[in-house]
Amino acid sequence: MREKTFTVTVYSDPGHAWAKVKRIVLHNLGIADKITAYSYQRGDYVYLEEDCDLTTLCMALNQRNTRVKFVEKHTDRDSRIRSYERYKPLNIVDVAVPDSEWQQDDSVSAGYAAQATDASGAPIAR
Repeated sequence: MREKTFTVTVYSDPGHAWAKVKRIVLHNLGIADKITAYSYQRGDYVYLEEDCDLTTLCMALNQRNTRVKFVEKHTDRDSRIRSYERYKPLNIVDVAVPDSEWQQDDSVSAGYAAQATDASGAPIAR
């Protein structure tokens, strides 16, 4: 069986690092509720803090026989990620969307997609 690869961009500044992942990936892996408020969110993306939350992602992918490939980007200044909203899980409802329309990259898929909603159940625009 061919090993799958999941590519993650990791942004770092002098004090910390965050891995950029589509929110839907966290849902599809069943770990969205395990991510802490030390991570950030912006639009469809979650920026997983490097210690606990990135480890949670890596463990979930490892359980699915998927290797993680890191692409690193560094700044010597404070990262703008620090100004993003703190992570909060959203209500996610499964919808029928082809894998190719939501995947993190072309090398791995978790099998289905989802629609994010706010606390009232209204869809969140993408």
